[in-house]
Amino acid sequence: MARNTNLYADQYLENRELGAYSRYNKWTQTSVLEMQAYISLQIAMGINSKPELADYWSTYWLTSNKFSDVMSRNCYQLLNTFLHFNDNDQRVARGQDGYDPLFKVRPLLDIIDARYLNAYAPDKELSIDESMIKFKGRIFFRQYLPAKPTKWGIKTFALCESNTGYGLQFVVYTGKSTFNADRASDFSMTEQVRLEMVRGFENSGHTLYMDNFYSSPRLFQELKSKGIGACGTVKPNRKYMPNDLQPSSLALNKGDDPVFMRTPDLITCAMVDTKRVHFLSSVHSDNTFDNVVRDRKEAEGRRTVVRRVTPTTAK
Repeated sequence: MARNTNLYADQYLENRELGAYSRYNKWTQTSVLEMQAYISLQIAMGINSKPELADYWSTYWLTSNKFSDVMSRNCYQLLNTFLHFNDNDQRVARGQDGYDPLFKVRPLLDIIDARYLNAYAPDKELSIDESMIKFKGRIFFRQYLPAKPTKWGIKTFALCESNTGYGLQFVVYTGKSTFNADRASDFSMTEQVRLEMVRGFENSGHTLYMDNFYSSPRLFQELKSKGIGACGTVKPNRKYMPNDLQPSSLALNKGDDPVFMRTPDLITCAMVDTKRVHFLSSVHSDNTFDNVVRDRKEAEGRRTVVRRVTPTTAK
């Protein structure tokens, strides 16, 4: 970080004529120690949020902190301006072989991705889903997902521990070329992404939970062959889903018992709670139990629904 930040600052200032009062005149070469202090302030800002950047260096007695003891505000802003993780002169132009949309942050991603996995041993239950990093700047792979709380930003695929939300691995989506999907493979791109992100967790007793965007019988069977359990909602029209559970073949109403179908490897369930849903699992049984839930539409304010028995409660 220190080396590339200094390099970019030299490249930026080399052929520029600075005004007498330009803050760039105060730039001095940074060091590893100063960059460590800069990162510490970034973490502290995430913990102690303030409306404006200048507020962190405010001397008002009621809200003052120790930021000014670490570095001045001008020094922090200069590091923000010139912060770099890679050499711009080595960047391959867009459209040419070897082009990387994340070239500027690739060294950082390569470091932290490995650190996440090495620093923590996750529990049995893992979850994989999309997440959004809020961003409204100009970038060609910016996404708009109206169903997400953060609608505009950079989309990532994240593998997390279910209980704590600890991020084990993430991939930034930069377009169809992100995953270099094998066109000759029988798996779709989303299925190949799931298989790629759980690499290293084979035969470790983990169970992967996901939503119907990723779930499919073929994917679950492949995960099971690698020693990874899987469970999640599934779209009924997925390839190899049983025809007898299709809405056109099986009519279900609210309050009806769940309907199960199983193969030696998988179990499929169709049920209606607030709406019709289909489940697919390689780790559950077809056992069920009655559960009382609140319902304002019922005279007594409660109703009984049938739930699946999880592996931890199955007899």
